Amino acid sequence: MLARAEAAVKAGGGTIRALLWYHGEGDGDLRYAVLYKTRLKNLFNNVRSNLGFSVTVNVNVSEGTELVRKAQVDTIVELQQVGCVDAKGLEISLDNLHLTTAAQVKRGAMMIEAFLRISTNHSLPAQLT
Repeated sequence: MLARAEAAVKAGGGTIRALLWYHGEGDGDLRYAVLYKTRLKNLFNNVRSNLGFSVTVNVNVSEGTELVRKAQVDTIVELQQVGCVDAKGLEISLDNLHLTTAAQVKRGAMMIEAFLRISTNHSLPAQLT
């Protein structure tokens, strides 16, 4: 991931303004959920450090376990320039796991709003939207 990000910036001369992180359900298992907060913070800090600049990160809290949800919320409080978009309550498809297309579109709009809020006013507190 980092090599591709660095290559894209070098090739196109652009900048990376955000990492949009969406939690998968694999860490919902209690064996992994207890490690989630440490791993999440390490991921965000390592991405920021390796890319050489502060990356605004939008954490999308999923329908995962409450332990994972708490780790995500705690992370947005403990790290700077991290926003949170909560997917809880969005419509789930018939497979009872994935979001419907309409819900994915809504989640995308919510992530854009969170990014704009964080990137335009760094003094805003991290919060669920």
